[in-house]
Amino acid sequence: MLIKRVKIKNFRQYYGEVELDFSTDPEKNVTVIRGENGVGKTAILNAIKWAFFETFTNNFLNKKLLVNNVALSEGKKSCSVEVEFEEDDKQYLLIRNYNQKDHKS
Repeated sequence: MLIKRVKIKNFRQYYGEVELDFSTDPEKNVTVIRGENGVGKTAILNAIKWAFFETFTNNFLNKKLLVNNVALSEGKKSCSVEVEFEEDDKQYLLIRNYNQKDHKS
C-alpha cells in the first residue's frame, strides 16, 4: 500500500483543513514529518490509524474527544480524515467522519 495524501479536518490539534502529500517517487520514497513535542506528529499517525481501523495508539487520551477545541467553540461538531492511497495499481479514497454529539463515526 502506498499512502499518497492525507487530509485532516478539525481533528484534535488540527483546526480547519490540513493536507499532507506523501512522496510517491520510487527513487525518493521517504516523507519526513518533523516538529517539536506536542504539535501533532502523533496526531497524524492516529488520524491515519483511526481512518483505516477506528483505533488509536496506546497512549491516545480521550478517544471520544476528536473534534478540535476551537472548531467546537465555533459550533462545528465534526471532524474528518481522508486518506488517498494506492494498492495493486488501484486508487482508493478512504473517508472517515466523526460526530462529537453522537460520538459516532
